[in-house]
Amino acid sequence: MGEAKRNYLLRSAQSLQTGFRKASTWLQ
Repeated sequence: MGEAKRNYLLRSAQSLQTGFRKASTWLQ
């Protein structure tokens, strides 16, 4: 259970990072 939770958090953080990068490129 703990590992799955950590995996989910890691994946969500990665998607957040990519989304933020995409938004920054769109804003420029």
